[in-house]
Amino acid sequence: MYATGNPKTKKELKERVARAGRWYCARCGTLSDGPKGGPDGSLIRPPCSREEAPGILCLGTVRYGAPVSVYSPGPFPAPTDGKVTIEGPHFPAPHRWYATATVSGGNIVPGSVR
Repeated sequence: MYATGNPKTKKELKERVARAGRWYCARCGTLSDGPKGGPDGSLIRPPCSREEAPGILCLGTVRYGAPVSVYSPGPFPAPTDGKVTIEGPHFPAPHRWYATATVSGGNIVPGSVR
């Protein structure tokens, strides 16, 4: 199995998985888990942590990292749930590192890369 994005090192894979699904505020420079669902189903942006305006809803929030998934270049499909063994990079110097991770819904679960 390989990870999308062809990370060159295991450290790069761990960093990409940790960023997946996080949100970044361009106004205050903070990372958060992103908008939360309100009682009426609307999205509530995380509060801005700037000193001069604490508690103001942050309008500069953008998605920081895309989910990292696994794929198999051969005829056999990659599993969508469970433990997988990942190798990389795929190109130019293949198989320089190996890792194990947990996959849920086709994406690598943050914190599961070993």
